[in-house]
Amino acid sequence: MKYCVNWFQLLRVRQWVKNIFVLLPLFFSGKIMEIGNPQVFLLAIYGFGSFCCWSSVVYILNDWTDCQRDREHPRKKNRPLASGTISPVQAFAAAIFLFLLPLGIAVGWLVGLNDENFSRSLGYFLACGLGYLANNLLYCFLLRFHVLLDVFSIAMGFVLRVLAGCLILGVEPSQWILVCTFTLALFLGFGKRRQELALCDGKDLYRSTLNHYSIEFLNFLMSISAAICLMAYMLYTIAPGTIAQHNSDDLIYTTPFVFYGIFRYMLFALRNRADGPDEVLFRDIPFLVNGILWLGVVLWLI
Repeated sequence: MKYCVNWFQLLRVRQWVKNIFVLLPLFFSGKIMEIGNPQVFLLAIYGFGSFCCWSSVVYILNDWTDCQRDREHPRKKNRPLASGTISPVQAFAAAIFLFLLPLGIAVGWLVGLNDENFSRSLGYFLACGLGYLANNLLYCFLLRFHVLLDVFSIAMGFVLRVLAGCLILGVEPSQWILVCTFTLALFLGFGKRRQELALCDGKDLYRSTLNHYSIEFLNFLMSISAAICLMAYMLYTIAPGTIAQHNSDDLIYTTPFVFYGIFRYMLFALRNRADGPDEVLFRDIPFLVNGILWLGVVLWLI
């Protein structure tokens, strides 16, 4: 049982919730209403599963590069690679398997199906997935050591998730949704940096970039990101393309849930009570209920 827990920690299974962004186009395109078309849901599940695999590859790589420093960290020293409960050879074997698994499934589909449009969509999706991995490699070896660029790289990872979800479903991505995703990810990223800075209390900084941040500066960046995110979401709900796609202008009524979710997370971040959005999602019942209500209202309106 302990061995399974170690693998769950290494693969960061709890972090897979971030890959829900791959599924957002399924909802906002209205394709989720195509109950009689199982291929849509199969492709959405494949897209989500692929990014779960690839994100775990990134986490394994991060843990491997940070292994020595993690051993000196009071909490991260218990990570499987740092503690030695999983060997680097086992971790690399798992990373290679998880990297190749989505590619193998894609090759099987391309061989078995003779559909030019599907092949094109799948090819674009895989290219987006490789872009996601390349972005994370840059982050791992370069960008995480540069102030602001570290959070920008993380935010681009979320944008690529949404783009990949659009590509696998053959959906035209909304520019407002992409802006909303990018600024939301910036907001969450700066909130996480604020938490890290507050906990380290200016001593023995684990991240070198934290030397260039301050609580006041991060509060300012969070406020700007949150404001632009909320504005972009509201503009998306009333955009002519959105109204034409759903034959309704009622999505504007989902904005209170988005406002509440962002303000709720900001409350936790300013009180230093969460290490990231996943902790708020899993531990805070009002935040979770708000997300479920938002999703329910979106489905009802479209």
